[in-house]
Amino acid sequence: MLENSAGRLFFLWLSFAFIIVTLLLGLKWLPYSTVSISHFSIEAARRQPHPTPNFSVGDIEWNVEQYRAAPELESFRSFFEINCKGLKGLDASICLSDKFLKTIPFGEPQTEMYLSNYSPAEDLEKHLKGFPGHCVTYSALTATALLSLGIPARVVQIIPGSAGGHNVIEVWDEKNGWILFDALSGSAVSDDKHLVSALESLETSKPLHRVRAENKGDSNGYLKEYYKDETVFSGAIIYPEPYLYTRVGEKQSLPFFRGKFAGFGKNFYFLGTAQNILLGGIIISCLAFLWLAASIINYCHFPSKQKGLMFKAKPINRFAQIAFNTYNKRSNRLKTYSAKEANQQSEIVSPTN
Repeated sequence: MLENSAGRLFFLWLSFAFIIVTLLLGLKWLPYSTVSISHFSIEAARRQPHPTPNFSVGDIEWNVEQYRAAPELESFRSFFEINCKGLKGLDASICLSDKFLKTIPFGEPQTEMYLSNYSPAEDLEKHLKGFPGHCVTYSALTATALLSLGIPARVVQIIPGSAGGHNVIEVWDEKNGWILFDALSGSAVSDDKHLVSALESLETSKPLHRVRAENKGDSNGYLKEYYKDETVFSGAIIYPEPYLYTRVGEKQSLPFFRGKFAGFGKNFYFLGTAQNILLGGIIISCLAFLWLAASIINYCHFPSKQKGLMFKAKPINRFAQIAFNTYNKRSNRLKTYSAKEANQQSEIVSPTN
């Protein structure tokens, strides 16, 4: 009876181990779920120096010189030289956006920068052949192309309080500083006086609206209505680390995270429903796993005290019983061997006359 009970415990312990591994794999498969996010004040961002061309946001660094020399981004340089040669800053962003809008149809992409198997060069090649993409696609390709030429740029996630989230970029312009630019619509955001950065959009109390970056008043691309409501910037903005869209250098996050994010604003980053369910399942399964492990250890060391176990069903796993029996036999052998060794030592220390 005791062996059967311990066998059932061991079977359940293995089952929960399998469940935990399955849930972890499911969590890793979902985008946005395995990232490290740190929150910073806007004042701290203001104190950071201008690009040299390298720059940083929060605790994330952009090594622009490394991206400019990286052989992995050669296809981006070639594309830029053919279509936008000699342009810098906002002008370069506008040119890239126009080319991508004419080539890449709007739709669900096959892959994106937040997935572990993402390859920038392969992604560019596929989209130039007509594969669809959305805001993540346009932002990642535009920022990577700019960085490959040594132009400071970074992807930004807009996380509003109510409206749907959106991915854009910021590009460093020698005349205007950092400018928020939406590659999906070829537009910037204005407060009626000047084009603003993502951080400025969080601070300003003025109404914000979308403007055609190249020609104010003109409108093209997608999401034409998105910026009509200034509450788009009432939540938070988040900067993903550049490794996610360049795949150059080393990840700045810990190995078990997919990437590092720096967040600013009121509302912090939230996980989706699927991620919350998986996280809850992992926590519950881990607690059950530890409880079962403690129960198995208790059974192995104090079998005589375990009577009336709650599991009354017939044995369901022969392997668990064999494992339990093997443990007992091995334990008995060790005890017998230790007793013999102790007797031998006693004879050596106190020999008979």
